[in-house]
Amino acid sequence: MRTAILLILLFLLLPLQAQQPISPQKDVNGNFSFQVGDVYFQVNPKHGARIDSYKLKEFEFLYLEKHSGIEDMVGSTAWISPQTLWGWPPQAIIDTEPYSGGISGNTVVLTSGTASANNSLKFQIRKTFSADLQDSSVSIKYTIINKSSDSRSFASWEIMRVPTGGLSFFPINGTVSGKLEPAFVVQEGIAWWDYDSTKNIFEKAFADGKDGWLAHVDNRRIIHIKKFVDSPSNFPSNSEKEIEFWANDKRYYNEIEKHSEYKSIPANDSATLSVTWFLRKLPETISVSKGNPDLLDYVSGIVNPIQSSVNSDLSRKPLFAYSNSAAAEIKFTGLEEGIQYNFFLYNVIGEKVLEKEVLSGETVLTHSLKNGVYIYRIQSHEKIYTGKISLRTF
Repeated sequence: MRTAILLILLFLLLPLQAQQPISPQKDVNGNFSFQVGDVYFQVNPKHGARIDSYKLKEFEFLYLEKHSGIEDMVGSTAWISPQTLWGWPPQAIIDTEPYSGGISGNTVVLTSGTASANNSLKFQIRKTFSADLQDSSVSIKYTIINKSSDSRSFASWEIMRVPTGGLSFFPINGTVSGKLEPAFVVQEGIAWWDYDSTKNIFEKAFADGKDGWLAHVDNRRIIHIKKFVDSPSNFPSNSEKEIEFWANDKRYYNEIEKHSEYKSIPANDSATLSVTWFLRKLPETISVSKGNPDLLDYVSGIVNPIQSSVNSDLSRKPLFAYSNSAAAEIKFTGLEEGIQYNFFLYNVIGEKVLEKEVLSGETVLTHSLKNGVYIYRIQSHEKIYTGKISLRTF
């Protein structure tokens, strides 16, 4: 039987593709989880709806160890922002006590009891979790509900704890501030924090993000990418900004934090922070180093597939593939004639599935590839192209 396979740049295909939601599971301990390919994600409703596992295969990405005096500083959670509304510690009813709710369709929806803060502020936190097999992502909505009798100003705040080490980076608008600021280097609009070269500097760093993402690569080359809607850093003081980091002086963990827009919320209305998490194994061909454009291209190919190509002339030219009964082949079009390129293809968790030296018009066998979304990298001595492509058999 003759089959045809069409690979086309994702910006042409995405409007035709629907998400592939994953059904959540509930275990015997009451935890809710999603298994998205090789990514495992778990929420504990009995412990403040805390995210207490986030794995790529057997590798746990979150910090989960418990040490004296900071036993509860583990996993990922959400608070109301700014911190001046409540001081320290966070209210137990939203941070450590059980949340109500459960599975609703393909989502998990969990809601706290009502917490009290300064100046008679009352609020609840609702957390909504879902997952998508199409890109192996997990989406989270943190909704802060104003239960006061009048309007109040606040924002929603995600706090993710990861083991110390690795490289954090994000597009920045302006400069980094706070006691942790000397640990950061800003190059061409990207802020970089290499923990292992600055591990004697602690406390907090604040920044106004740009372009709606931040990333962290740990020392095992596992990369977490957080995608969100960019929001203004309009807090009433410099106590908070859109993006925040915190380094633990005992060198156990770092915090990677995101705030939503600070604004006035009417009674019984809410502020929501929506984030999408991606977890991948970084390809071995990409160096984990400050200022590396290949690392930025890789992230861009995941969060902005429509705009992912460097020298984007290729991004307007689809890649076609065809096959017959004996073999499937990718035929490359849009490459400069007479130039040799190295072509790499990765699955959505960062595993290399194909590598080949190619010329424009050349073909590559693809009979071993399954339908799905892949990340491509095509490079010559002078140009690099990255992005997403989708393979379908029809």
